[in-house]
Amino acid sequence: MKILFYHIYALFFHLGRFLPHRENLVALVSPHNASLNDSLGEIKRALEEKGGYCFLTVSGADIRSQKSFSHLIRFFVINPVRLARAKYIFLNDNFMPMAYLHFRKGTVITQLWHGEGALKKMCLALNLPDDVVRLEKKVYRNYTYVIVSSEPIVPLWAQAFDKEEKDVLPLGSPRTDAFFRPFDYEKNRAEFDSLFPECKGKKLVLYAPTFRDSSEQDKSILEHFDTEKFNSRYADEYSLLIRLHPQVHSVNDISGAVNVTDYPDIIKLLHLTDVLITDYSSVFMDYVLLDKPCIFYPYDYEEYIKSRELFTDYFENVPGPVTGTFEGLLQALDSPQVDPDRYRVFKKYHLGSCDGSSAKRVIETVMK
Repeated sequence: MKILFYHIYALFFHLGRFLPHRENLVALVSPHNASLNDSLGEIKRALEEKGGYCFLTVSGADIRSQKSFSHLIRFFVINPVRLARAKYIFLNDNFMPMAYLHFRKGTVITQLWHGEGALKKMCLALNLPDDVVRLEKKVYRNYTYVIVSSEPIVPLWAQAFDKEEKDVLPLGSPRTDAFFRPFDYEKNRAEFDSLFPECKGKKLVLYAPTFRDSSEQDKSILEHFDTEKFNSRYADEYSLLIRLHPQVHSVNDISGAVNVTDYPDIIKLLHLTDVLITDYSSVFMDYVLLDKPCIFYPYDYEEYIKSRELFTDYFENVPGPVTGTFEGLLQALDSPQVDPDRYRVFKKYHLGSCDGSSAKRVIETVMK
């Protein structure tokens, strides 16, 4: 069924190729995230400051929302026609209809991705079925450039996207630019407390685990976090926030914590958070830029790595304390600290090109 939809998308795209190329049209393709609160948003922000560009946003949310028939028309008819006319295309994830699109000469397609560094393997670096490999390679042949967050990881990402290393550019992740801008903590904390008054006067601990490979495993994520024990120990000092990955659809009840899964601005949330607890989520890549303590809680490590391959050794490379037990997690929370040397080594390898000017460098390079 998906292949049929890809062909429908391609039909209208190729009709759009009969229309003139628009040199100032920039397409922002976000298959899973409609908010543009990421690298796409930073590229849009930088181009708006330059002026002279118009934008097309292509989002899978038009399909998932199912609000009206007009959303389907926009996604499958209007957007592909306009996409065919765009001179510059930026993506934050793989957009699988691209496997069936033939772009006109001169179109510049840049994959920004939605995460940084090289911890979890992705795309063609994974052991994928042959039919998936063939489909992804068709997508990647369209990419002009892939942007990465540091120079040492270029070979790994070149493998993942089936590109030559010269086309994988270590210009830094534009989405990290926001972490280098001034942040009004008092103003933003007051706004946050107005939404969640139970947090007022307390420090914030954010638990942000990633998804697993089945709904049953997703359901068990919070079973491994004893909110009652956490609150009995830290209720006077911390408010516990929980943010589940967007792909975790099977967990509805979060008791004993503040559910910030739908909080729209993850960058603001990380600025406000005092301690981050995660497992394998790439959210910690952003958090270490703030030089605040991060604790790693991979309670199911042996099971997880059976289906999720890593580029590097997890225990040696994550920049904070690691524990597989909840009691060990509580002990780490008793005295959360940052190891400056470990953070420095980690950032140099994974985030060495992120300095607050990544979006500007990307634009200057790919839009020459």
